Amino acid sequence: MKTLKQHIIETYKAADDIDDLWDVFEWKGEDVWEGDYDEHRWYINSTKVVKFVIDEVERYFEYEHCNPKGDDAREDCGWEKPDLDDLTEVFPKLVQTMVYVTKDKL
Repeated sequence: MKTLKQHIIETYKAADDIDDLWDVFEWKGEDVWEGDYDEHRWYINSTKVVKFVIDEVERYFEYEHCNPKGDDAREDCGWEKPDLDDLTEVFPKLVQTMVYVTKDKL
């Protein structure tokens, strides 16, 4: 099975360099979920899930995202670009939730 890094290098002709790989990852991947927000004074950390179609199969990868509140770069907030091979592959799971509403909202 092809890894995410192999897919990006082969499909988008990216260099095997962390900056080039992350540029492609962030521009070509489809953000499908973001949550687990952890707000700090100068930045917000969150968990993001990104979708890629690799060999005609939808695959999802999770990583810790950092969003600075000001003009700082993510790296100024202590965030480092992880190796794409270290991202966790995750899988969609449908979870139903029961909610209760008043009669007029049925």
